[in-house]
Amino acid sequence: MGHLPQVRVKPSKPFTNSGVDYSGPFYIKQGGISSKTLVKCYVALFICLATKAIHVELVTDLSTEAYIASLRLLLLGEDCVRTFIVTMVQTLLVLRKN
Repeated sequence: MGHLPQVRVKPSKPFTNSGVDYSGPFYIKQGGISSKTLVKCYVALFICLATKAIHVELVTDLSTEAYIASLRLLLLGEDCVRTFIVTMVQTLLVLRKN
């Protein structure tokens, strides 16, 4: 079995070393219970590499502005974030070209 990276085994505060990934798209109803308006959204998953805790944020689209807004919400609750590992680099590059 291979060795785990130091950020995964070293004791630290939650979300000091984090990963981020997106899932979706999902369609949610906007308005009320009887609303028929469907809106496309995505879920930003922030994963603590040491404890595997997750922080979930609903994101309106795959834009840079939406990502930064969800990141700010994470940073409001967790003030000790130092390292991010992004697993969706190829997806972001393709979206950037479009």
